[in-house]
Amino acid sequence: MAAFSKAPLGQGGRFAACVKRVMGFYQRKGKSMTTDRAKAICSSIGRRAYGKARFQKMAVVGKKG
Repeated sequence: MAAFSKAPLGQGGRFAACVKRVMGFYQRKGKSMTTDRAKAICSSIGRRAYGKARFQKMAVVGKKG
């Protein structure tokens, strides 16, 4: 997917890049977007791409640092 950068999988870099890209997309459209909403959109993209169980494992690792 074009929304993800080349950061290592499971460290949160791809998720952060997705959030930044979603926020920019909505700003260009002239619509307001909160960080929480952008994170929710990226979470749904990640779950669709990796599956619920694998995405949850990556989220746990990403939160640890």
